[in-house]
Amino acid sequence: PASGKSRWIHNQGCESESVVSLDALREELDVDAADAQRAVVDVARERLKDRLRKHQDTVWNATSLSRTLRGNVVDIADAYGARVRVVAFEAAADVIAARNRERDDTRVPAAAIERMLSRWEFPDGAEAHVVDVVET
Repeated sequence: PASGKSRWIHNQGCESESVVSLDALREELDVDAADAQRAVVDVARERLKDRLRKHQDTVWNATSLSRTLRGNVVDIADAYGARVRVVAFEAAADVIAARNRERDDTRVPAAAIERMLSRWEFPDGAEAHVVDVVET
């Protein structure tokens, strides 16, 4: 959270309909970030599959901390023959904390961010066709 994913996606000129965003789906489905996320993830995966079936470029916008979480999405994309680009966002912990404090309704509890930072697994080149790092 607060690493700059959504801003970067917006700055790349991605149209909103090409983005599958877990944050946007939480809002759409009225699911709190602290609640169970199964319904959100299920809808997101179905939207991803639908776009891939149509051979549409798609951006998966989610905090995917581990190789396993990223691998679940990459496996779906691979099943549809899509080329996959993983973009890792790197920001210092104090920068993330400051950005998070500036948020209104999407603020993440500081303890949750600390847990996430401790679980972050940096992506390696074997996870996708292309792995890029963006320092924000």
